[in-house]
Amino acid sequence: MNKNHQDILTKRREYYRRNRAYIRRRDNAGAKRLRQQNPEKYKRIRKIYNEQDKKKTTIRPRQNLGPKK
Repeated sequence: MNKNHQDILTKRREYYRRNRAYIRRRDNAGAKRLRQQNPEKYKRIRKIYNEQDKKKTTIRPRQNLGPKK
């Protein structure tokens, strides 16, 4: 893999990392506004998201990598 390609990958990774942070801040601000203005709706939405999260998070057994050196 040449250096140029490496640079492109690094740049892309940084862009996505920044973008994720931006999306997270935007969502947090939206949630805060919703929580203040319409607490009932916020609770209802949170309940749905929490259910989805419970379905998603499955605990995978740790992969056995053999004896530690």
